[in-house]
Amino acid sequence: YGLTDPNEWYFDQAPWHGEPALKAQLEVTFADGSRQTIASDASWRTVSGPTRNDSVHRGERYDARLLP
Repeated sequence: YGLTDPNEWYFDQAPWHGEPALKAQLEVTFADGSRQTIASDASWRTVSGPTRNDSVHRGERYDARLLP
C-alpha cells in the first residue's frame, strides 16, 4: 500500500494505491484490572526521521545524520 517505486509488478499503478495512513487502537489492562484505551485521531501528527525511504522491493534508505 502506498508504494511509489516503479517495479516489474506495477504496484505503483495499482487501483488500491494511496498515501500511507494509520489507524491504531491500544488497549491496556493494568495489574489492578483497570483498563485504558489509546486511539489515534486527528490530533496525531508525524515528523520526519532518519528513514528516508522504505520499500519492500528496494530496501531502506537511512540517513543517521537526521537522528534527533
